[in-house]
Amino acid sequence: MPKDLFFSLKEAKKKKIINAGVKEFSRAGLENASIKNIVEEAGVARGSFYAYFEDKEDFLLYLLEKVKTDIENIHLKTFKDATNIFDFLKKEFIERLNYVEKCNNEDCKPLPMKLFHTLSKTKSDREFLVKNFNRDNFEKTIINNFKDINNFKDLNKEQILYLMQMLKDAGKGTFKKFIKKETTKEQAIRGFEFKLNIIKNGLKNI
Repeated sequence: MPKDLFFSLKEAKKKKIINAGVKEFSRAGLENASIKNIVEEAGVARGSFYAYFEDKEDFLLYLLEKVKTDIENIHLKTFKDATNIFDFLKKEFIERLNYVEKCNNEDCKPLPMKLFHTLSKTKSDREFLVKNFNRDNFEKTIINNFKDINNFKDLNKEQILYLMQMLKDAGKGTFKKFIKKETTKEQAIRGFEFKLNIIKNGLKNI
């Protein structure tokens, strides 16, 4: 993880370094990533990079942890007012849209899908990702929260996770279109609500 010197940097400089790392790892993965490209994009000296991180593996670990924390915060934020899994997924979907919108306005890289896509291409990068992006604790939090909701007390872990995955799959295409700016936030929400309604009530009740 980063050295103390990195955390003492001004937020603007940290953001530039983080964005440069996301850009380079999204382009080349871990194995082929270039520290030279990262420091040039961030506008820092190569020696400074090693004052902040041990190596590029250490930097990528930090980025993955940051992304995981952001994702978990988005999910956990929606538990507070959710009354059922459909309500939770709708609120979670809107939070992700808000996050993308906010980060686009601030020139940062939210939920960098391309990063995960690139890290899935080679065997060594896939192994690194699987080893270091463990979401077991997060899934346990999901299960514990939904166990407290009356509608889902009788479901076991596998059933809850399967239902969540099915519902989240319904929003993937719409979310990708929003990231690519092919649809507005309002259109994305309406499209996702339509799909949720089909899953919840069936075609005859639309």
